[in-house]
Amino acid sequence: MAFGSLATIKPTALNKNEVLYTAPAGQLVEGKVYITNRSSSEIKVRVGLSTGGESDFDTTKGYVVFNRVIARGEYFETDSLYFGDGQSVVVRANHTDVTFTLLAAETENREEGGFLAQGVSESDKSSTLLFMIPTNYRQFRGNLFVCNRGSFDTKVRVGLGTTATDYLEYNYTVPRDTTHSRTDIRAAGGDVIYIRSDAAEQNLVNFVLSGYYENFTTFSGDIGVAGTMQSQNAYVKSAVSIGITSPGANALKVIGNTELAGVQITDNLAVQGNANVAGVATFVGTVTFQGGTVNTGVGTENAVVLDANVNSNVTPGTTNTFDLGQDSKKWRYVYCADTIIANNIDTSNGTSGIATIGRVGAGATQTQVVIGAATTAVLAGGNVAANGDLIVKGQIGVGTVTTPQLRGNTATGNLEVWNSSLTRWIPIQGVDTTYRSLSNNTTIDAWTTVWADTSGGTWTLTLPSSPSQGDKVRIIDIRKTFDTNNLTVGRNGSNIMGDSADMVVSTEGASFELIYSDSTQGWVIFTV
Repeated sequence: MAFGSLATIKPTALNKNEVLYTAPAGQLVEGKVYITNRSSSEIKVRVGLSTGGESDFDTTKGYVVFNRVIARGEYFETDSLYFGDGQSVVVRANHTDVTFTLLAAETENREEGGFLAQGVSESDKSSTLLFMIPTNYRQFRGNLFVCNRGSFDTKVRVGLGTTATDYLEYNYTVPRDTTHSRTDIRAAGGDVIYIRSDAAEQNLVNFVLSGYYENFTTFSGDIGVAGTMQSQNAYVKSAVSIGITSPGANALKVIGNTELAGVQITDNLAVQGNANVAGVATFVGTVTFQGGTVNTGVGTENAVVLDANVNSNVTPGTTNTFDLGQDSKKWRYVYCADTIIANNIDTSNGTSGIATIGRVGAGATQTQVVIGAATTAVLAGGNVAANGDLIVKGQIGVGTVTTPQLRGNTATGNLEVWNSSLTRWIPIQGVDTTYRSLSNNTTIDAWTTVWADTSGGTWTLTLPSSPSQGDKVRIIDIRKTFDTNNLTVGRNGSNIMGDSADMVVSTEGASFELIYSDSTQGWVIFTV
């Protein structure tokens, strides 16, 4: 359904009939034609209704404007025209600098309407039947156009009622080349419209009727219905209340159940109370729920199907209150591209006590990893591999479930093992991490064993910088040449045996260990 400026045309040739607009199927068009003179002289225009476009316009002569003179710089508008399914507005001008514009509205053709009748009076000047309102309709509304195309003025009569003498117009003079409009005619089903003209040129006076008629139900007072009330069309100009005595300012207020078999709303819909939809509800566009609670059903009798992307966070209303899934209804796969943050991760699957984290192979059963078990932090029946850091904040049981064997002591910073015979934790002393064969000046790291070769001459082995208590290094005269070619142990800022001097080793075959004590003693010889 269209509304507003439906069509605009500028004549392509002089005195040529052209279709301005044709009503679409099933639509009733109501509007006016606006004519603007854009030329430098006066012009003459014609406007009419046709059932066959411009091809039969001169035959049917459905004129509503005939040879209307419009001065330069002025405009003219017709009275309201009605035309329906397949009917057209046809225009014509004796100049091309003219603009015809149709401002109108299309509505669904509720019953019937449009260009309804065209006729001329009888030659004997008697009244002629133009149109009878069908008896199955309750109302007619429309306009009658009288067009004098002759060379002389004429007097016309228009009757409306059950007889030809029920006059609307009586001997009304219509000048030559002039159209007279009798607007807003109202009639009931069965009423008859009569026409008459006294012109000598009878066929040159045309009568054109356009409008619409329909059924409707009217109520003038209160209505009480004990059974069923049926109406094809009901028009209510004030408030309606169903189930309540007075609707107040509401146009329609229904108390109780209302069943509607097809409702189309083209404007906003505001529901102040509850809205219950028993069937399928489809929303095209954006749906916004503001405030309150959105319930999707009761218990397990309803389901929510999300066949779309979720483009936002999913956040519970309160912390540590709601679950995602349950023991009897579990999610199958959970895909996460980043970090899972949780106080506890239970992978027991509720039954077996063993979870699979990174299976070794298809159908493999040897992968057994328990995280957060009752008595141990980690139980591995197979290999535990980590591409990055593996951080265990609790105790580790190796080879057993019931008793942990390894822990990190956060108080002392030591790694400790459990001694079951002594029933206490024993710190693990440092062990060699690197073995190096050296024969020239080199700075080493802590926890290094050096196979020192001085057979090629003397050189300096520099101790680690910024050592920590308990750091160790081992030095071995691998060629037994320290006596001929001494090895110098550079202290690198730390004392050696309490002295702030480098140590020279000149004993053949010497093998010893240095342990860092503190800033006073520095490196201390542990074995010789």
